[in-house]
Amino acid sequence: MTEQLKINPCTKVDPLYFMFKAKELILKERERQNQKWGEQNHSPQDWMMILQEEIGEFARAEMEHRYRGADPEPIMEELVQVAAVAMQMVECGLRNGWGGK
Repeated sequence: MTEQLKINPCTKVDPLYFMFKAKELILKERERQNQKWGEQNHSPQDWMMILQEEIGEFARAEMEHRYRGADPEPIMEELVQVAAVAMQMVECGLRNGWGGK
């Protein structure tokens, strides 16, 4: 579960705060994924299917909130999972020589 950030829109907040907060949430999710499944070394095609499934869950959470008035919290939870899977794809590509640096 992600924490809700309550920030007054009139308050000036350093943009780096949000970058570091996003990174913190994504890394926490990556740790959870590693504990649950260990190191994952899928093909790029398999990773695309996994990522698309996560994007679908994000889209569903947004639509549920927008059109049915559901709690918005799952939107951020799903978005963090999308980012964590994308990060995991990059890690896998680096481990397996997909042409990264």
